Amino acid sequence: YRLELAYAWSNVGSVQEARGDLVAAEESFARTLDVKSSLVEADPGNVDWLGELAEEHNKLAVVQEKLGRYREALQSHREEVRLKGRLLEMDPAQSYWRFRLAVGMGFAGDLERVAGSGEEAVRLHREQMAILDSLTAFDPANAMWRRDAAIARRDLATILTGLGQPGAALALLDEAAPLLGALLAADSAGYVSRWDVASVHRSRAIALAAMGD
Repeated sequence: YRLELAYAWSNVGSVQEARGDLVAAEESFARTLDVKSSLVEADPGNVDWLGELAEEHNKLAVVQEKLGRYREALQSHREEVRLKGRLLEMDPAQSYWRFRLAVGMGFAGDLERVAGSGEEAVRLHREQMAILDSLTAFDPANAMWRRDAAIARRDLATILTGLGQPGAALALLDEAAPLLGALLAADSAGYVSRWDVASVHRSRAIALAAMGD
């Protein structure tokens, strides 16, 4: 009964978010979290419930960010990352949760940058990049993972440029550009857009300007 209740609140929250009723969506996702947290407390070894709880923190964080409540969104993403880390401790070979952890680290890193925690933002994005690189090494044909590995380089480069390290940023962007270019040329199921490629070139121009070139 409690699990069905949690699903119901989560579905309601998704509909409310889609309609733009973000305050109501936040409340619905918070109710979902309460129920799923109690389920995980009762059965900490249940990987499925733990994973659903982690993803619910992601949903809540996205709504909080849309509402402009970045501090609360950051806390939600931090909890998401912590829980996904627990999942990988329980099942290190699970590629799905490794990928979802990388996604969560990217969100958290972006908000750490907004909060002024540049070093923590860099750490999270470097860990995100390392996870995505390990996934693409495991499955080089996975275009989505390869695209995200390239975008992770762009995002980390943006942070490094802002921290006064444009040289390190350029090195990452020089890795990202050919990765995205190859994917775009191969028309990899629409995972890569021309905007992705253009965003890397834009970040590169900003880094060069920061170097005075």
